[in-house]
Amino acid sequence: VRVVSAREMHEAAIAQWPDMDIACLTAAVSDFRPIPYGAEKFKKKTAQGGKLGFDLEENPDILLNMGQSKKSGQTLIGFAAETSSLVENARAKLVGKNCDLLVANLVGVPDSGFETSTNRITLLDRAGREESWPVLPKPEVAWRIWDHVSLL
Repeated sequence: VRVVSAREMHEAAIAQWPDMDIACLTAAVSDFRPIPYGAEKFKKKTAQGGKLGFDLEENPDILLNMGQSKKSGQTLIGFAAETSSLVENARAKLVGKNCDLLVANLVGVPDSGFETSTNRITLLDRAGREESWPVLPKPEVAWRIWDHVSLL
């Protein structure tokens, strides 16, 4: 389903979810979006001291909404890109968003996260299992995640 905004992605995911057995939400859209400023172009005279500010509003939380509407027999896999407190934040997200499996990694560190072909992850599941994996190529991480799904 082609979408161009976080709101469209939310609508598409929520519409598809009732007919799905499993959903793997590997990347989140931005938590916030700019509030439209108006139809007029920004002008330099609008800036205060050479700086221009803008307000943000929350995007819908796709993973949370899918977790809230999850039916018996459905499996929900979420991901958490964190900058600190990896396990604590991941555990809170696993429970708070009603996931069955959560894949967490630190971003902004070498060999993990964005702009690298490898990742170092911690995997948590609803049964209380927790595994930390060494740095691995991302395709290997993906295959290991799917192997873990069979344990759910």
